[in-house]
Amino acid sequence: MTVDLEAGEKFYMTGIGYLDPAWAHGIDKGPLAIGYDEIDTKTTQFESPYVYVQSIARATLRMTDGEVLNGTGTFEVLSMGPNSKRGFTGWNDGA
Repeated sequence: MTVDLEAGEKFYMTGIGYLDPAWAHGIDKGPLAIGYDEIDTKTTQFESPYVYVQSIARATLRMTDGEVLNGTGTFEVLSMGPNSKRGFTGWNDGA
C-alpha cells in the first residue's frame, strides 16, 4: 500500500493569537479590544512569529488490492528552538 499526501494553502496560526506579540493567548486587552491581522501568504517567510502553520491536506491511500481511499486532514507544523544541525541558532528561528 502507498499513501500520497498533498498539503494545501498555509494557515498562519499567529492570526488567531499563537506567537503573536500583541494578541498572544492570555493577554488581557480589556472587554472591548478589537484587532485583526493581514498576512500576505505569498510573500511571508517562515520566521517568527510565522513559524506555526497548519494546512489542509489531501490524502490518497492506494491499497495493494487496487482499492483507493481518499481523505482530508491537516498538517500542523511548529519549529522552534536552537538546533545547529538544522541551522536554528535561537528560539525564534524558522527554516
